[in-house]
Amino acid sequence: MDVGDFTMYPTDILKTTESIAQGVSQVVERGGFSVCLGGDHYISYPSALGYCRAVAEQNPGARIGYIHIDHHLDFGYDNPVWGKYNHGSNARRISEIDIVSTQNMAWIGVPSGVGGEQVETISRNGGVIFTADDCHELGAGAVARRAAEHAGRGCDAIYLTIDIDFIDTGFFPATGSVVNDAITPSQMIEVLQVLSKYPIG
Repeated sequence: MDVGDFTMYPTDILKTTESIAQGVSQVVERGGFSVCLGGDHYISYPSALGYCRAVAEQNPGARIGYIHIDHHLDFGYDNPVWGKYNHGSNARRISEIDIVSTQNMAWIGVPSGVGGEQVETISRNGGVIFTADDCHELGAGAVARRAAEHAGRGCDAIYLTIDIDFIDTGFFPATGSVVNDAITPSQMIEVLQVLSKYPIG
């Protein structure tokens, strides 16, 4: 069922974050499987925050794994223009939620050439990154299984977020990021078919 739009506050990112988090939390508390659709991948942070709050309320000892399907890691700590809360920091903010740990976080679809502080921080803290090349060489299904096993270790459920720009731009030319030789729609379906066998929350 479509529960409608959560209230957005265009000039107040923290108020908007709380609005989305409260809405998702209410859906999950009532037994719903929350699916949020947004135009900006930042939405994954408030959505995950609301989901984790509801899970922790129902099960105080719960642990949540995390799978991030995207062309970007979104693990930046801060941005000189947008601050700590933006579409490039959403995964980092999720890693700071009490019931989530970087050692139960997995990324799928990033470019093989990605590097820098974000990769180093993820690797140092036990996260795992699978590139688009990994999906081509190992098979999308095999990568999805590895990611789910990693994210789900010792966890009660796995939070899943998807940014459409990890699919090759030839199939989705309207996205903001131009991505060549990336995941195809059929590979995406294979990933989702595998993940459907795991406790996606």
